[in-house]
Amino acid sequence: MIWGILILLSAAVFAEAREADRTAAQLERDFAATFITGRRKGYVPRPCGFDMDRNGAIGEAPDRRVGDGKTRDPDADGVNEDILYVDADAGSDQAGDGSPGKPLKTIQQALDLADGPEDGAEDIVCISGTFHEALVMRKGGVPGHYTRDGFQFPKNPTMIIGWDKDGDGVYPPYDQDDTAVLDGQRTLAWAIANQDKLSHIEIAHLTIRNYGYKEKIGGALKLFRWGTGSQSHVYIHDVEMHAINKAEKDASSKIVINFWGGPMTDVAIINNLVDEYSSYFCRGAPPDRAGRFRFQNNTLRMYGMRGGSFVTGWKLWGHHRTVEILDNVLDCNAAAWRPLGHVSGVGVCQGTQDWMIRGNVFLDLGITLQPFAKGFPFERRLDNILIGRNIFRSTYSGWAWPRIGVHIQGYKDAPAHQSVEDVVIANNFFCGPAGWGAAVLCTACNGGGPQHGTIAIAGNTMLGPFAKARAAIAIEAAQLGAYRHQRFVIKNNLIANAGDGLNVAVDYAPQRLIADGNVYDADAGFRWNNRKHWESVALAAWKAATRQDVHSRRGTPLFVDPAAGDLHLAQKDSIARGAGVDISQTVPVDFDGQPRSPKRPVAGADVPNGKHP
Repeated sequence: MIWGILILLSAAVFAEAREADRTAAQLERDFAATFITGRRKGYVPRPCGFDMDRNGAIGEAPDRRVGDGKTRDPDADGVNEDILYVDADAGSDQAGDGSPGKPLKTIQQALDLADGPEDGAEDIVCISGTFHEALVMRKGGVPGHYTRDGFQFPKNPTMIIGWDKDGDGVYPPYDQDDTAVLDGQRTLAWAIANQDKLSHIEIAHLTIRNYGYKEKIGGALKLFRWGTGSQSHVYIHDVEMHAINKAEKDASSKIVINFWGGPMTDVAIINNLVDEYSSYFCRGAPPDRAGRFRFQNNTLRMYGMRGGSFVTGWKLWGHHRTVEILDNVLDCNAAAWRPLGHVSGVGVCQGTQDWMIRGNVFLDLGITLQPFAKGFPFERRLDNILIGRNIFRSTYSGWAWPRIGVHIQGYKDAPAHQSVEDVVIANNFFCGPAGWGAAVLCTACNGGGPQHGTIAIAGNTMLGPFAKARAAIAIEAAQLGAYRHQRFVIKNNLIANAGDGLNVAVDYAPQRLIADGNVYDADAGFRWNNRKHWESVALAAWKAATRQDVHSRRGTPLFVDPAAGDLHLAQKDSIARGAGVDISQTVPVDFDGQPRSPKRPVAGADVPNGKHP
């Protein structure tokens, strides 16, 4: 699915801002379809994460027969699968034949024996015990896929899974009675590598730990490769990864899941734990014709090298499309590795388009949109970026790097095609006692040509304090490049506890600024059109200068539990209710997926209990 960009403009203004795009009705439908209430966040160990009957329901009784030591056709498709059992303690590569009663001893031996899709049956390797191996995949699965939750998954893949040795339908690592562990013992570079560009692969219900040490390159999974042909339908789920490159100095080749290669499509990384890793979780530059990547319900917890290090969640660039980062938890784990170096949650980098970053929790981390890179002249702008329903929370006062929730960057010497077009930042919570430099900072510019598109910041709740030199919303590209971003929408945001900072700071006069329905901090001011950083104006002067924010007001809202990061409006709040303007046609739901009403709309990310005053 290609996500329609959400632009908070009337149909006429929208058409003027973009020459050709979707209609308002299409935008509303596409945006609403992405919001599902009640989603959980991050990794949760579960007894069974399989969908063997491919009916879209995970963990049902028919799904729990794979790797039980007796079922030969676990997906009930009428074809007996090629199932090989491996036991690190009781197996033998010489005397074993891969049956449950005579298992092999090493996983690599099982992978070498796998015959791939020639007979129409998938190869399933079931492992038990703790293994010290660096695996190389030999065969892919049977071509074909099915669709679940709007995404394509492999239908009959080659599988490496934990062996349900006690046959209770419960799999490791959830089942403490079963063990399925790959342990690099701090000497092996990669746990599993796919050197032959194989497709239709599923890896699930096992643990990978202690890989990536003492090597120039390293990580947990290296599943993609350059070369002729394409790869597709790779699915990783219910895997716990511990101490991958832990406390190692950052390097571009130290990556937990390596995304170098291509083109590759339909890659799903869902419900995994990556605990105490360093350098990158996911890094690479998939080329043209690559895309459709889903990262969902993962928990990432960083651990950089003491003395300073660089640790990142995602950093992807290239000509690929459609990246979904959904319902993950990213924890900088700042207090564990002082002094801190540079940390980043998501890097949306040059040449990429169609990102949805929704429903995540960022702890002491943010999102960076970086459309430029010296030496990488991708001739395509960043475009169609949706950042919605996330929690950005700062907790660690010792963080030395600027605290920016979302930073839209630019570079004064960049060519025109290395710029940002349409970005939507909607329904997010920005909070935390340690404060922020800015909730949203835009320094978008280049030196080669006009900036196109619209940056929309709507329906967010931003709780400071904010640093004196910045504001809750800061647009600071005046001195950075000849061509600055020119179209902004700022609607229905709720800004509180600005501290020594400002509500909104704009260092130049954009060609089009549409702002209304905001509730601003009662004590903080504004900056407009090259005023000095330490100067500010009051709301009335801001309205007069910008000719915007006609219905906006000042106030001090009440939240449910701001100290804990819960920025839902308290029942006694009377500031945000009825303070907004109608954005229901383009932002039809709130932080929780509850519908927004056109009547007396609420400012901020939360519509209390789905009700309006």
